[in-house]
Amino acid sequence: MPIHPLRLGFLIPGTYDRKGETPSVALEDSLRLFRLGEDLGYDLAAHRVRHFERALTGVFPFLAAAARETSRISLGTATVPIANEDPVRLAEDAATVDLLSGGRLELGLGAGHGGRLLPASFAAAYEQDGPFGPPRTDRVLRRFLRAVEGEELAPLASGEFSLQFAQPHEGLRVHPHVESLRRRIWYGTGSRTSTVRAGELGLGLQLANFGRDLNGGVLAGAAGPAQVPDVEAYIDAWERQPARSGRPARGRVAVSRVVLPTPDGRPHFWRDVVPDAEAFARGGGILGSVAQVSDALNADEAILRAREWSETTLLLIVPFHLSTPATEDLLEVLATDVAPALGWKPATERAGIAAH
Repeated sequence: MPIHPLRLGFLIPGTYDRKGETPSVALEDSLRLFRLGEDLGYDLAAHRVRHFERALTGVFPFLAAAARETSRISLGTATVPIANEDPVRLAEDAATVDLLSGGRLELGLGAGHGGRLLPASFAAAYEQDGPFGPPRTDRVLRRFLRAVEGEELAPLASGEFSLQFAQPHEGLRVHPHVESLRRRIWYGTGSRTSTVRAGELGLGLQLANFGRDLNGGVLAGAAGPAQVPDVEAYIDAWERQPARSGRPARGRVAVSRVVLPTPDGRPHFWRDVVPDAEAFARGGGILGSVAQVSDALNADEAILRAREWSETTLLLIVPFHLSTPATEDLLEVLATDVAPALGWKPATERAGIAAH
């Protein structure tokens, strides 16, 4: 079967929970890494979204700043916990960032992390009434998609009040409306049900760096074999939907992996980050020489199956407590030594753009 193109992205956490670190420095460091990613030819620079933690929480102001600091690289999230968002404000913020970036936003959404207890805490903090969990996630997600698609969310009530910069016949619709944004929304899945939902709704699929069993439990070791059924379920769900205007013929899959290649001559490059190599491997991480890491990714069954069907993004997750200088080293090694062995070419090279 043909192998479709591979895109390369990276995901950074933007944490500042170590002694002496500050939020402002963390934000500037993140912007610096986004600029470096563009210079190295990465296709996508993404940021984690974590609420109530010492890490980036206001992702849309950050991405708006990143949009003005870069010119080519796509800007993404992995992932915005959709159940705790207001669908209208989320649609407004996403569309605004997309316009500022010239159509480079790749919005990753998901149910969020933390099992059932963390969403319960969020619900209390946000003073949300009613049930939470999958029903709420699905309800907010679908309303958000309607908002992005420019649908009328409610009629405009008659009376004395009127909207100053809207037409009366439009009802309540989200502005600005960016038609192409709908095709650049991804869904991070933690279950087979959400994987199928992504395909049915015409969203890109973001796979985590670990595999799960049918009950949602995390499996130890390499994620590839466990994620092949997820890729198959997504493909099946996508292809069962009728073709419609604006929906691509095929979806897109992003596969997340944590890899730490050790360049030649630097055998202890990651010792401080990975004190226990066996535990790192059990968690799905790939540690080894550049050749070993490249071989493991080339043999990754989930990546191979996704590339047989459509364009695929390899999203490389930067370990959470890696310093900024070490992250810069990692991004360079991945882009110059590892990814080319997978058939990837820097975006600057593909477009004939000189890196600056």
